[in-house]
Amino acid sequence: MYRTLMSLPEEDREPLDIPTLPTNMGDEKALQTFIARIKEIWQGRQDYLKEIEEEYMANVPDIIESRILFLKEYISTPIQYLESVIKEEDDTTDADIDDDDDAPNTIIEVLKDLEYHLSDLDMARDFYTMGGWPLLISLLTDEIHGLEKVIQEIVLAQNYTNMIESSTTTSDSSSSALTIKLPEEFQLYIQRLQHTIWNIQSMTCWCIGTAIKNVDEFKPWALEDFSDLLRQHQPVITLDATGNSADETTVNAITILLSKISVDEQSNPVHDYSNDLSSLESKLWFQKKQKELYALGALLRGNFNAI
Repeated sequence: MYRTLMSLPEEDREPLDIPTLPTNMGDEKALQTFIARIKEIWQGRQDYLKEIEEEYMANVPDIIESRILFLKEYISTPIQYLESVIKEEDDTTDADIDDDDDAPNTIIEVLKDLEYHLSDLDMARDFYTMGGWPLLISLLTDEIHGLEKVIQEIVLAQNYTNMIESSTTTSDSSSSALTIKLPEEFQLYIQRLQHTIWNIQSMTCWCIGTAIKNVDEFKPWALEDFSDLLRQHQPVITLDATGNSADETTVNAITILLSKISVDEQSNPVHDYSNDLSSLESKLWFQKKQKELYALGALLRGNFNAI
């Protein structure tokens, strides 16, 4: 016990006030006093560790519930949360990077924290039981993040502005349709939203893979049908074994990932890049592909009902 206590880090040892070994081991009274004190310290530390463990286990449902609540809030107003991620990135300093004490307050931080907790089998089971799995799967889809709606609103607003400017500079009623070129600030805004969504989807795939891999009990999650749930937000493309569009009624984690991988291959953003932003886009896109393959592998590995 004494050797174990003395092997603790200094910051843990100091409050325990561990006595030193008696200089005279032949002094029976001093030795017994030393042993009694070490046993007292040992028991006190065991009680302390047990109290911490019980407090942590009592908070587990609260942790999972708070993460699920955050996912629900994100899905209800995604753009607001996407913009908060971008703002935090702009405001983050080098000193903030090493600060791990703050509770997660952005969707990226919440997913990172969730992935850590989902590595525990009991917490993964609680996450599923408490309704978190459908929310997580929905983040794989593009439409749930609201980017398309933002683009439409920006284009409509820009088109209206161009029409006003055009009407003041020309009276030719037969002029050709206006060609919209978004200002650079809007292009940058859309790009940053897209990059943030890719990061979210990468983290989502990581969470899925961590939660389900190598646990036979969780394999049926891969085949759960979310058709009705997801189609409340948008139609989901599904593909058959040949990669062609299929008229399926089942939409699950596997079909969504297969659809994304196949469809995204046809819209690969990798071109001849000439600036750092485009290089970043290429890197983020490939990271997302890697995580999608990781999640898909976790869902299919040993899942004979899915093959």
